[in-house]
Amino acid sequence: MPRKSRYRLRYTFWLNHHDPDEVAVADTIEILKNERSFTSTVRDGIMLANDLRQGRVEVLLKLFPWVVDALRPFVQESGKDTDDLKRELVALREAVMAREGGGYGTPPPKRLAATDDAPELVLQKKSGTDAAANFLASLAALGQ
Repeated sequence: MPRKSRYRLRYTFWLNHHDPDEVAVADTIEILKNERSFTSTVRDGIMLANDLRQGRVEVLLKLFPWVVDALRPFVQESGKDTDDLKRELVALREAVMAREGGGYGTPPPKRLAATDDAPELVLQKKSGTDAAANFLASLAALGQ
């Protein structure tokens, strides 16, 4: 029976010895290699980073189950504010939809200059103008 040949890949990367953070990484790599756990740590780290970038936490909780208990006090504290935040979002949505036109594209109501100390800012959409130039022109108008 023929023996299967192993297929392995090798990746190389560089560390900057002038950067203290990367020197610390190099020191950690040496320790991991001496403990024969470098390869598994790199594999776990890449899987963890990929999982987190995709908005998932399964690998994090698999590798570090203590994170759930560590975050529990923060989640419980923020739960009190969640109801207030939900109420504010509903009120804001209702206020936006109640305006004339009922949509997000309508301009806000004009403020009375007698009651406000801040200057009135009028933004106009220019279809043939670059958005950044339009924004800068609006900022320049504030300075006048």
